[in-house]
Amino acid sequence: MDAARRQEYFPEDDTGIVETFINAQVVAQSDKNWDDEEGCLSIPSLSRGVSRPWSITVDYFDRSFIKQTHTFAGATARMIQHEYDHTRGVLYLDYLSVFTRQRMQRKLRAIVRGHIEVDYPMRRGL
Repeated sequence: MDAARRQEYFPEDDTGIVETFINAQVVAQSDKNWDDEEGCLSIPSLSRGVSRPWSITVDYFDRSFIKQTHTFAGATARMIQHEYDHTRGVLYLDYLSVFTRQRMQRKLRAIVRGHIEVDYPMRRGL
């Protein structure tokens, strides 16, 4: 990623994270939202614009079971929110309008039936 794009998606001091989040709770979020394309390995070949808060504060226990509270911003916050949503049974599709989801039905059915090629292991069909 070039420096200009990195500035667009990550705060200057963001060095990335390698962290375990146990019993995570998003306890605060910024008023500033940003729209960006979002996709998911569970729904291959589809992505759409989703609005999410630019920054979030998360309470969680780390891998040593030590309570942590950290604020994350930019793309790191987006990724955490995306994965946090999964723990609550929410997909990025749930943020889309009914009209947009209806327009995606044919592609979604093809994914459910396994009629899609991906570069990673995927269970085919139901």
